[in-house]
Amino acid sequence: MKLRVEAGNHYRFNTLITQWLEKRLEEEGGGWLREEKSGERIPFQWETKKDRNLITFLLPHLSPGEKKVFEVEVEKEDNPKKVRIQDKGERIEVWMEDKLFTTFHYSTRWVRPFLFPVYSPSGKLLVRELLENKPGVEHPHHRGIWVGHGDVNGVDNWSEMKGHGYQRVIEIPRVKSGEIKGEIFSVVSWRDSGEREILREERKMIFYYLPEGRIIDFTISFSSSKNQVIFGDTKEAGILSVRVNPSMNAPEKGILENSWGGINEEEVWGKRAFWCDYSGPVEGEWWGITIFDHPDNLRSPTYWHARNYGLMTANPFGLSYFLGKGKDGKYILPPKKKLVFRYRLYIHKGKAQEGRVKEKFLDYWVPPTVEWVQ
Repeated sequence: MKLRVEAGNHYRFNTLITQWLEKRLEEEGGGWLREEKSGERIPFQWETKKDRNLITFLLPHLSPGEKKVFEVEVEKEDNPKKVRIQDKGERIEVWMEDKLFTTFHYSTRWVRPFLFPVYSPSGKLLVRELLENKPGVEHPHHRGIWVGHGDVNGVDNWSEMKGHGYQRVIEIPRVKSGEIKGEIFSVVSWRDSGEREILREERKMIFYYLPEGRIIDFTISFSSSKNQVIFGDTKEAGILSVRVNPSMNAPEKGILENSWGGINEEEVWGKRAFWCDYSGPVEGEWWGITIFDHPDNLRSPTYWHARNYGLMTANPFGLSYFLGKGKDGKYILPPKKKLVFRYRLYIHKGKAQEGRVKEKFLDYWVPPTVEWVQ
């Protein structure tokens, strides 16, 4: 059984490939891909669903226009898992090669769930500390990596000011570990201040191991069984949001930049872009976090509510704030319909150029082609 990979027009380096293929393998598991010419072996995972397999592996290198054929070597025994997901009850830890990467907090002590801490492969904290117990802290609701919106049927599910709403995880999250990736799936009830449900969200987070960085893929799906849901026009929203370590803040220490080359808040805030990157020094090392917008997302390329003080969030709704009066960014979700957002969060060493952000974005939007061959 063989697999052919074609680079297309771009150079590929440690490219994450995750692609559905016509079913050939009979059960979920792992194994190796052995390159026909060199004999190089790389690990892969697969998952079976109906008549297809989801193949996941890291492609070390492939030049533009190059093709490689791999022999598929299935292993029945489990390989050591680089990504381990451990449910501790009200928090779920994500470990990579015996190092804690991040933790998903979903206890009801918090207004809404979030990821914190978030560490680089070298152990540097990349997001702001939790500061809710310290007086005078600005934006205490900015916790690690989170999802929020300040006007959902008139309810504030962004801040924690009087009358704010809540997000409650209402089912025990499903978790899965693996050689290359792990997964957390949760069902989140968005509620008003009286804990009455407004909508439901299904949040899937897939955590990928990279030798030089980390990747998290988010699929965020909103729906309502009975009533329409109005996502209001407000800048206080972020379907995916990050608050970075203050040592990375722009412009005095770090740098905020977007896919068009815009630099810092003055050139990034309220602008549309395919990606946005925040990077800066953390304990003697330079690290960055990028959010990639998926082409199928509402109003892609999205607008960015991104600030020099460390906030970076994808917000396709706040058009009257970003473009001026006369514009309306609200979105009406009919009952029994879904509104789905997908994002990729990429953690890298160095500034955007050094971290190959442009190349990783192309891997996301126009990945190499993969197919079975005889």
